Formats: sequence, C-alpha cells, structure tokens
Amino acid sequence: MTSRNQRNVKHFCHDRLHTKLNYEFIKTVGEHENHIGNPRCEATPTIGVPDEVRIQLPNNHNLKRNIRRWRQENTTEPTPTSIDFPVIPQKYHETTRDNIFFQKDVGQENATEFFIDGTFKVVPQIFFQLFAIHASYRDHVIPVTFILLSSKKEEIYQVMVDEIIQLAPAWQPQRVMMDFEKATINVFNRAFPIVELSGCYFHICQSVPWFLLTHGFKQLYETDVTFADNIHKIIALAFIEPSMVIDGFVLLCSNLDYDYQQLLDYIGDNYIGRLRGRTRRQVSYPIDFWNIVTRVKSDLHRTNNNFEGWHRKLNCAFQCSHPSLWTFLDKLIKEENNIHSDIINAMTGRQPPRVGNDSAANKDKHGFLKDFIDTSTSNLTKSSNYFRCSDTIKNFALLLYILGGKLTYEFIQLNLPGSLSNLTMFNIMISNLNSKFSEEEFQFDQLQKHLDDLNV
Repeated sequence: MTSRNQRNVKHFCHDRLHTKLNYEFIKTVGEHENHIGNPRCEATPTIGVPDEVRIQLPNNHNLKRNIRRWRQENTTEPTPTSIDFPVIPQKYHETTRDNIFFQKDVGQENATEFFIDGTFKVVPQIFFQLFAIHASYRDHVIPVTFILLSSKKEEIYQVMVDEIIQLAPAWQPQRVMMDFEKATINVFNRAFPIVELSGCYFHICQSVPWFLLTHGFKQLYETDVTFADNIHKIIALAFIEPSMVIDGFVLLCSNLDYDYQQLLDYIGDNYIGRLRGRTRRQVSYPIDFWNIVTRVKSDLHRTNNNFEGWHRKLNCAFQCSHPSLWTFLDKLIKEENNIHSDIINAMTGRQPPRVGNDSAANKDKHGFLKDFIDTSTSNLTKSSNYFRCSDTIKNFALLLYILGGKLTYEFIQLNLPGSLSNLTMFNIMISNLNSKFSEEEFQFDQLQKHLDDLNV
C-alpha cells in the first residue's frame, strides 16, 4: 500500500500544477510555496513499485494502521460494540435502487407458504443470529425479511413477530416450515392460531442417527442390517397417516427387543407421548407438526433445503465470520439486489434454476416404465423358457434382490407375472456379472451417494 501527496488542505495552498496523463508539464497557476504536502491515504497495491520508492515508504504495519485510521475517520460511523448503538448511518437505509432497505414490505402477503430459520456465522458479534423469513412464490423460494436478534429467547421472537405484523398487517401465512425450536413454535402458534406449522423432515432424519451416535449404537447401526432396517422403520412413521402413527409406534414397540428400548423411549418422550393410563402425555413436538403425509400428497416442500442453500450462498458472499455491523449491512444490501432480481423473475413467470437435468431425468423415468411394462406384458404371452430379460428388467431384479432379499424377490415374481425371471435364471445372470451380490446387503451411505450423483 502506498500514500500519495495530493492537494494541500491544511495550509490552504491554491497553487496548481497542470500536467498531461503522461505527466508532461503544461502550466502552473500561482506561486507555489516550499511547504510539505499533506499525504492523502490511498489504498494502492505496492506490486511493481520501484525499489527507490519502496525504501521511502513506512513499514507495512504502519501503512495498514494509517489506512485503517483513515477509513474509520472518513468512511462511516464508529463500529458499534453493543446493540445499544445510537443510529444507523443514512447510506444503509436504502438499497442499490434507492428504495427503503429498513422496514420494507416486499409484498409477502401475496404468498401463503413460508420458511423460517436463523443463521449465525455471518452475524456481527454484537448480535446472536440473523433470522430470515423466506416465501414460496410461483415455485421460487425468496428471502423477504431479515431480522438481527440478540438471543433465541421466546420474548425476543414475540417482539420480532409483533414488529413484522405492524409492518405488514395483512400478513396471514397459511403454512410455515421451521426447525424444531420450541420458542418459535410457541410464538407463531399464538400469533397465527390457524397457521399450519410443520417441522423440517431433515431434523427427524438427523435426530435419530445423532441419538444412536451419542448413546453408543453407531457401530451396530452401520454393521447390522436388521438393526438399521428397524431404525428406518421408526423414521418412516413420518410417512403414514397421522391417525395411524400411534398404532404404528405401538406395533414397532411390540416387535422390537430391548436393544431398541432407549431409542423408543426417546421417540415416545419427544414425538409420540408416553402412555399414562388411558391417555398419552403431551409432547414438545406433536404428530401433526412432524408428520409430512399432507405435504407429500400436496407436493409441498418437506425440508428447509432451499433455506440451507441460501445460508451457504450467504456465507460465500461474506467470506468471513462475524463481520462488523457496517460490513454486514453492505453485504446484505448487495444480496438484496440479487433477491430483487429473483422477485422480478418470479413475477414474470420465469422458472427457478433446476439442479441437474430434470427433463432428461423425467424422460429416463418414463422410458424405464414404458420398457418395463412392455417387456413384462410380452413375457406374459411366452413360456418361462423364453423369458426376455431386458436391461430394465435386469436392473429392477438386481435392485429388488439387494434391497429386499430372496423372499421379496419371490413374492414380486409371483404377484407381478412377467416382471422377474425365476431364481435359477437370476443366479445365472448374476454369475455372468463381474460384481458380487448378496441379498439384503444394503449400504445406505452408498445408496445416498448414488442418488446424489443422479441429483435425486
């Protein structure tokens, strides 16, 4: 970094020296006195600076200190050290389009489905979290509200919701998806009694393995296929009708042995309710909150994945943790400009960008089903000795055998004629492959990796 001597302000020197861009002399104005010019701090890279100039510069530590001091004195207000700072500078009150940035209603009353969550990494140190509300509008999920909060206490959330309602009196959300945070659940239930609150399904998928990890079941879960399969049955309670969840849970409890008792107690205490006489104890997260059958039937979001994607995008944009308040506002105003573009795209009917090639994936699905049905129908009219095993049938047979085992394979073969060859032909097909397969050898991490590679 270098400093450059420019006009002398302190001594009020009005003399001027005029040169061309190549520093060729043109003329002078006035009689210049022999005073020392005031240095004006200018952030300029020292790359390519001649050695003769370098030896006259202060050391790097002093240069950086001078630049920081100049920025603090000339660029903005002092950085707040607590949440009781007096005022936000005027330049942070407007967006890049000169619209109001603070306390701005962007038409969120028009949307009915919302997602709420907080992020912590990009928050200034004087605050605890950045709470954001996203709206689902014409297949776009768009941030519409940002709130800096000092804690996660219920009374803070209540003040936040009261302020939002004051800014947008017509806001009446129909559906809100959130994390499993009791304080926000209580506040939104009070503020919007008829709203449909839903918990992110990903939380259930995380909480059960986390319980297994913290209670010493990790190795058993990763090595015992039967144990892992029963764990997934417990998680699958989220996919059956809410009225049948308790019966399904009771059935699991009666069929599972003592190895599962700790996990069943955890699920019962938090998501089902322990039986007390003829009634069940009220739980923190009732069945209607975490069950996603209605969302699956209505083709609605089951997770906050869009929200998490925005968090990652925001972290990349900031490129630092816990910036100063002014840096935070600068970055957020720039992000608001991107959000405005998303809003315009949604209003004009443009579809959001898709991950992967959806059209190709749908085409592959339809092609798979067509070939599977055509081949199965053709096999019905032929003797078993002339069974046609297309690539589609082979893939279906291999996956079914690996996931379901021999009994499942035989059950489907008997009840869906033409779709599967007999086990003798299947074993011959396996022997001709380079890979080795065994029934019920189901590696969930490998399946997840395969699905991720396919963008499923």
